[in-house]
Amino acid sequence: MRVLTNFKNFGMVFETIDVLKLKIRNRFLSKHALEIKQKFSNYLFFCIFAVRFLLKITNNE
Repeated sequence: MRVLTNFKNFGMVFETIDVLKLKIRNRFLSKHALEIKQKFSNYLFFCIFAVRFLLKITNNE
């Protein structure tokens, strides 16, 4: 992270701050997306397991 010490270019300072906010938000969103993907994978695995279990029960009867 680079800190600007020249305050004559306020546009550059604000632009740098906006870029840092964007990087932080992207990290948060990517972490959140990975958590959602993991939860969906677990849910999908559970559904497939439940369907297979129910099919085995109905085939045995």
